[in-house]
Amino acid sequence: MAGTLDFIAAYIYYLTQGGTDLSIIPLYVASALFGPGAFERRGVMIVAGVALHYVIAYVWTALFFRAYPSIQKWSSRRWLLIIIFGVSIWVVMNLVIVPLSQIGPKPIQPVNALINALILIVCIALPVVLATQKYYRQVNETGPPS
Repeated sequence: MAGTLDFIAAYIYYLTQGGTDLSIIPLYVASALFGPGAFERRGVMIVAGVALHYVIAYVWTALFFRAYPSIQKWSSRRWLLIIIFGVSIWVVMNLVIVPLSQIGPKPIQPVNALINALILIVCIALPVVLATQKYYRQVNETGPPS
């Protein structure tokens, strides 16, 4: 769900900025692994970009889920946890992963950075934190689901 929400938000933001070719978003994601050639091999690279996007969303979800027992004491500060998680995703992806990928370093544009961080907070961090808290609350009350 979080990956889909993030994709939808990315498409909406892209369209509001005057974008018209929706395939650019998954092609950009694919170019992180396959380099600029991803934009030339559109069909398979669109599929690769969508798949990679969902893998990345799954990895962030799994990392938070596994870390939650250690940070559960913050659960009473749910909104702070959501904001920290969303901003952490933005920082790691934009300051570490993307610069080390085939995309390479890009200048940070403050307005775009803020909008993209908010998208990650709302579309990834919010549903992941809420679902994780619900799962662990259930586990603590009744034991793991069967």
